[in-house]
Amino acid sequence: MSQHKMCQAISVVGVALTGILLSSSLTWAAKDARPFWTEKSSFIEGEELFVVGVASKARTVEEGRRQAFEQGKVELMNFAQITSLEAQGLVIETQMTFEEPNPDGTITVYRLLRVPATKLVSIQGRLQAQGRAHEQTLEQSRRELVAIQQSLDQKQHELESRSKGTLDTLATGFSVTSNPWRKSCKAGSAATAD
Repeated sequence: MSQHKMCQAISVVGVALTGILLSSSLTWAAKDARPFWTEKSSFIEGEELFVVGVASKARTVEEGRRQAFEQGKVELMNFAQITSLEAQGLVIETQMTFEEPNPDGTITVYRLLRVPATKLVSIQGRLQAQGRAHEQTLEQSRRELVAIQQSLDQKQHELESRSKGTLDTLATGFSVTSNPWRKSCKAGSAATAD
């Protein structure tokens, strides 16, 4: 191989390595350019609760923003242990978004959502009180059902006792010795035997 071709090959390899290193550096630089909150799932600052929703590999910015909002709501519900935010009247505001293009043409969207912490605590308290009231109602219903079951068992026992007594009385009343038909049959058989 000639010295000229060797230099060209080294040059091409050098350019390729430089390109790889440069693209790696740009990727790390892009990650360093992210706001601090993109690395968190939730945090409290002052009287505000912040949660972060992330949509990875969204096809469009709008789709990514929508998905990130929904994911942020899930994070908020998990944090607060609430199953439905809208039904509780909690207003969720977007504080800011950060969009990061991916090499494959998709986009990753980070969406920082904010809710008043005092409102969230109030909702949690109300839900806990409702839960306790519901548990008390269920316990009262359970006690009433147990009482009804006991009453039914007692009535069934009384009916069974009465039925047995009635059957015993009937059996005694129609015993072989007191059965008039049986007596007439005995008398008839004694007369025929004579």
